[in-house]
Amino acid sequence: MAKNATAVDVTEGRFAPLNAAGDGPDGDLGRGHIDEPSVSLEQTTTVPLNFFVELLATFQASMKGIIEEIRKPPHDPIKEAQMKRAKDTKEQAEKFFWESLSNRAKNCTHGREDMTSAIAWAQQSDGKIRGACQHCQTLFSPVREECVSQEVFDRYAQVRRIPTQRGSGVLYINS
Repeated sequence: MAKNATAVDVTEGRFAPLNAAGDGPDGDLGRGHIDEPSVSLEQTTTVPLNFFVELLATFQASMKGIIEEIRKPPHDPIKEAQMKRAKDTKEQAEKFFWESLSNRAKNCTHGREDMTSAIAWAQQSDGKIRGACQHCQTLFSPVREECVSQEVFDRYAQVRRIPTQRGSGVLYINS
C-alpha cells in the first residue's frame, strides 16, 4: 500500500494513518473490531424465517407476472396484417357468393318450357316440404333462414302450387 494511505478505525469512527507495513495502528490491516449486540435465539431464527416468507411472496408474485407475459401470444405486425387481409378477403368472398346465389335465383324462371315447375320437391324428415330448382340450385323452404333471400322465401307458396310434371290425363302430341 501507499505510504500516505489511511485506514478507517471503525470502533471510533475516525481515520487512522497506516504504518509502513500497511497495517492500521493496532496491526489489524485496517479492520477495526465491532462489538455485536447480543441477539437471542428467537431473534436469529425469526428474522430469517420472516425474510424467507417475504422472499417467497416476492418470488411468487414475480413468477406470476413472468408466466402471464409468457402466455401472451407474440406480437407480429406482419402476421396480424396477413390475418386481417385474409379475414377481409373471406368476408368479401362470402358476400359475393350470397349475392350471386340471390341474383341467380332472381334471374331464373324455375320453370320448364312446358310451363311445369323445375323445382324438385320432397318432404323432409322434419315434415316440411322443401324444393331445389334444377336450373339454379336455389333452395325453397318454408323456413326463412334456409332460403338465400327474402324474395325466395316469399315465392315459396307461389312456386309450390305450380305442377312439377304434366298431367296424367292429358296427351301431349309433339309436332
